[in-house]
Amino acid sequence: MPPVDVPAQGPITIALTGDTSFSTLDGTSSNALDLVRGATVGFTNLEVNVLDGAAARAATARPAPRWIFASGDQSSRMRDLGFDVVSLANNHSMDFGADGLTSTLGALDAAGIAHAGAGPDLGAARAPALVGRGARRVAVVAVTASASDQARASASQRDIQGRPGVSSLLYDAAITVDAATYRTLAQSVQSLQAGPPPGDRELTMFGRRITRGDATRVDFTLRDAEEETVLAVIRDARRQAEFVILSIHSHEPSNESDEPAEFLRQFAHDAVDAGAQLIVGHGPHRIRGMEIYKGVPIFYSLGNFLYQTNGLDFRAADQFDAGSNLYTAALGGSADAPSPFAQLDRDWWWQSALALATLEGGKVSGVKVYPITLKATGQPGRNGLPQLAGGAEADTILRQFSALSQRLGANLGEGTSSAVLDVPIPENR
Repeated sequence: MPPVDVPAQGPITIALTGDTSFSTLDGTSSNALDLVRGATVGFTNLEVNVLDGAAARAATARPAPRWIFASGDQSSRMRDLGFDVVSLANNHSMDFGADGLTSTLGALDAAGIAHAGAGPDLGAARAPALVGRGARRVAVVAVTASASDQARASASQRDIQGRPGVSSLLYDAAITVDAATYRTLAQSVQSLQAGPPPGDRELTMFGRRITRGDATRVDFTLRDAEEETVLAVIRDARRQAEFVILSIHSHEPSNESDEPAEFLRQFAHDAVDAGAQLIVGHGPHRIRGMEIYKGVPIFYSLGNFLYQTNGLDFRAADQFDAGSNLYTAALGGSADAPSPFAQLDRDWWWQSALALATLEGGKVSGVKVYPITLKATGQPGRNGLPQLAGGAEADTILRQFSALSQRLGANLGEGTSSAVLDVPIPENR
């Protein structure tokens, strides 16, 4: 397929969507997808393996439960629907192992869909996807904070091939507990022989370092060296392209949280300082708010966009999609989340947003946010297909998005209508 036709001059429009997962796109059409198709560049986070040939046969031979996958010919349908570039940096790109990733990469390449965030080694996973030709190119860099150890790509060395996987953003959990809890843990360390003798202010229990403080809390902090490698990729991408988009996949602290983890906000700000001009987040299957940092829109989660749940077996859900509280997990507690199937009964699973950004002069000149519903009233078999929300549901979605954004310091106003929210971009940046 031909590359994306980016105009030689004038504005570029980018349609940003959240999570996409499907088994088939046959017969799929909607007014929301028309917006994606009408943009210069259409983006989504692809949460499904596209399997062909031997990979598909191996997947169907697996015993249930298993996560969903799509057949190889569906990638061409994705391009027809308007998706030009996808992020693979998420917690599902390695659902079917290295063979599943290889098959997905091949199917996307054959369909002419650019991809970032996963590859045969860490260098390939970190590399930006470049859309367009000549001087006017859009670069997409993709990372995920939510990934298992086995899913993370590793770097190749001169004599050693790296491990296939995703471009991960690693963080550590700094655990602080109050004095009473610290005394109890110190006694447990000794009685259970769970670590070295505890000190007055710090102990190690089952490999977790715990500090005594005024209150019990968990602070997630990015690993400096890990963050710097991603920021270096963003700086390099800025030299290669007129515009750089950063895609971040993060379920942290849990799917139940409508606010992003604090470490994610800091990383987003650092990414803007490094040269990112637009940031799109996804992961928790719900809308989170946006902020505008130095004139750059940061969407922390646009929610689900095209997410078919027919045939999706949540018994195969990992800790991220199961809705586990990752702060509790960091403390070593058991995952006490409700049944992952229960998420399908929540309104936030089926309500999301599409952001249409206009790029001019190397910066975002305007953003429109459209409310999306994935509920097909009276047609349960079509649930998961995006449609522009209307009436009271549209009002609810946009009011919620504005309220969540205000918590992050972005005053979005009332918008122009119940069908779309015009985001004011500061003139002075």
